Amino acid sequence: MRNRFATSTVRFLSLFLVIATLMGVLAACTSGNDPIDTTAGDTGIVTESATDPAAQGTEAETTEPVTAPAETEPVTEAATEAATEAATEAETQAETMAETAAETEEETAAETEADTVLETEPETEPVTEAETEDPATRINEPTDPAFVTFYDNKRNRSFFTDPQQCDYEIVMDSTYGSVLKLTAKRRALDPFINFNYAGYMKTHKLDPISADEYKYMVYTIRVENVGCESFEMFYYAGAVTGATPGYQMTATFDSTNTGWQKIVFDLSGVDFSGSLNGMRWDFLTTPSGSGDESVYIYSVEFFKTREEAMGDLSVDMTRPGEGSDLTEAPVDGVNYDKLNAPDEDGSVDLWFDHMSQKVYQDDTTSSGKHTYVISMAGNSIENCQFFLAPEADRAFEVSLSEFTDGKGHSLTAKLYREHYVNVNGKMLPDALPPIQGAVDVKGGNSQGFVIKAWTDMDQPAGLYTATLDIKDAATGKHIKTAKVYVNVWDFSLSEETALKSAININAWPIYVKYQNAGMNDLSQDELYEIYFDFMLENRMSPYTLPYAVGDSRAEKYLNNPRLTSFAINKKNSNEAGVYELMKDHPEWLDKGYFYYVDEPTNMELLNRLAENGNRLSGTFPGYNQISPFFTNLQIDENTDQIEFMKPYLDIWCTKVFAFTPRDKYMVSGTQYMTTRAQDAKFGTFAERMAALRAEGDELWLYFCWEPAQPYANWLALGDGTEPIVSIWQCAMTNATGVLYWDATYWTADPYNDLTPLIGATSHGDGVLIYPGSAYGIYEPVSSHRFENIRLGIQDYQMLSMLEAGEGEAAADEMIAMVTTDVITYTNDDDYLHAVRVLLGEKVSETLKK
Repeated sequence: MRNRFATSTVRFLSLFLVIATLMGVLAACTSGNDPIDTTAGDTGIVTESATDPAAQGTEAETTEPVTAPAETEPVTEAATEAATEAATEAETQAETMAETAAETEEETAAETEADTVLETEPETEPVTEAETEDPATRINEPTDPAFVTFYDNKRNRSFFTDPQQCDYEIVMDSTYGSVLKLTAKRRALDPFINFNYAGYMKTHKLDPISADEYKYMVYTIRVENVGCESFEMFYYAGAVTGATPGYQMTATFDSTNTGWQKIVFDLSGVDFSGSLNGMRWDFLTTPSGSGDESVYIYSVEFFKTREEAMGDLSVDMTRPGEGSDLTEAPVDGVNYDKLNAPDEDGSVDLWFDHMSQKVYQDDTTSSGKHTYVISMAGNSIENCQFFLAPEADRAFEVSLSEFTDGKGHSLTAKLYREHYVNVNGKMLPDALPPIQGAVDVKGGNSQGFVIKAWTDMDQPAGLYTATLDIKDAATGKHIKTAKVYVNVWDFSLSEETALKSAININAWPIYVKYQNAGMNDLSQDELYEIYFDFMLENRMSPYTLPYAVGDSRAEKYLNNPRLTSFAINKKNSNEAGVYELMKDHPEWLDKGYFYYVDEPTNMELLNRLAENGNRLSGTFPGYNQISPFFTNLQIDENTDQIEFMKPYLDIWCTKVFAFTPRDKYMVSGTQYMTTRAQDAKFGTFAERMAALRAEGDELWLYFCWEPAQPYANWLALGDGTEPIVSIWQCAMTNATGVLYWDATYWTADPYNDLTPLIGATSHGDGVLIYPGSAYGIYEPVSSHRFENIRLGIQDYQMLSMLEAGEGEAAADEMIAMVTTDVITYTNDDDYLHAVRVLLGEKVSETLKK
């Protein structure tokens, strides 16, 4: 192989010297032109405040002006002969140089320019042991745009730009050879550096990867003396050319591991498209400021699928249900065939799907379901969806007959249409207003509808059937029809709701919406009571009672078994006085809690929490205090935040990432509330919560703008399965309550504006229901997410019934079919629906024993 390369070198150097000599002779014959400077400038992406002058003000490669040569005089015969002689001599010199180079032991890239590209790959010959490369001396020059490595390059100043509070250098590693080292400076608060991926690829004559295809990044890193466990990355692709709020993601590493480890960034669920431009590495999100904290990066790999990205990691990320053949069993008496209407119209498609399926307006792909069976218990509410997709613009009249069982029994059902809101250029379904007249649908789009069914406590079991009819509004022709079924199980859910909740709604914004709509014949209290009743109907309890404790009108709520909790300090300021009113009602005391401090993240807030607890111990014996928290500060050597709060909290309310498995730290987006050192000293979070629950405390989970993927949340962009899964995870973690900060935090036009309050992808945060004033009704308008949250709460109820009858193991077995840990859960709608139906059937069997 060495001789073959030497021959190529002879030819290359010969040709090079011949051309160079000839050009020199020709230049001597001209009229004294200045040399032509063809050196191209560095390639750089515009950053927020580039410090490298070569990178400032450039988006593409910067090239110095090239001066055109002056006209040359004719070349004489003597000059030609001189050039020929010089070329011959140059060729001889080149052969001598190449022969000398062939005797050299190493074949390095220094023999050619970095951007030389061989047109044909040389044949591979066996590599002897003597020729095996020492990893410690390997120079990792990239050859694949999907596998980025680093080495000493004269253009590094243009690839690594705008370093803030950090230094960078290329160092040699005994395992991988040349690697990038990033070191935080002393007292650094947020060290970061930009990497110009596009420029780096261009220099190496490689095409940047497409973010449309490659959705997963795997970093191979090593950490040294670090005081945190989070690596944050801003990603730029397509039109995004620099660090932009909302275009970032965090992965967690093991700070106790001094060897090489991998972290994964999953960009499949975010706005990541077009050619990749670059990244900003905020490689230590909470540095200690010691000045010697370093992160080494060997490689950044890109993968197209989740399976490929996780393939070489020692962690099982298989979702529950993957490869499962579990399906919903056919129900006797159901006709699953497609029916034809009297004026059947083939240019319109009609199909059904589960409530958890989220279908964007431009998606016209049919599920293939020609009917639907809603399976439900008595005293519950369930849904299904159906869709219409016309080839051309149409207006439809939609109607649903009464559900009857043929034995004189019926149940309540209503139709709603899906309202679409523009989120990142896509029309996403969320609000579910009532159908008022004909529904217009544009050709090439789909329109979703929801059938919502109610059963009574004593609803007779059996199969109920209704007919769905679709007419063309312009002609009155009956163009589509289908049968829809409700299969009522032989048991009912109790009025008491097993999962406690605290989901805030605000009286003032509700009142303002109706005043602005001219609907001012109800008072603020009356409107709030309508919304409060709607929440209870769906098994959710708001923070604030409609009336203060002591007001006779409050008693119907305090005694309502569907009310699971309320904040005592809302509407009530006299703690001792309220205690006197409640002390003879243990069920009221169990539901009431004090919520004074939200998310304590510093000692000032923690001390305030302690002050409230010390005061309440005298004014309200046996009080319950809640303070949602997502941090665990280390206060002193023997005290962390959890230890500090123990005497004052009775309801431990935290975000689901507190339960992230340690062995899945490398998955992008994972977060931890406790450190490994705290786990070693005090026990894991799960262990500590188990001990507190054994002492009588409660554990709740809460949701807001985070956590985002890979966690299940209640956000508009999330998969429709996530609200249901999140409640199953309450059961999995032994949480007995769920909290949400606000369901009515509306913008001026909530139906068409779900702008995130924080971040770029938290659309819908703070909005779970909509003002009915937009449709002239006093009841609130539900949402896609709200309906699925309620379905999850009803599932929790059935899981508690299964556990009561069959034991904890039986409930755990069912839960594991949906979620095995807080970042591993099913998002398969058909499979999730089949599990939910199976749960109902198991409860039915259990109650018969």
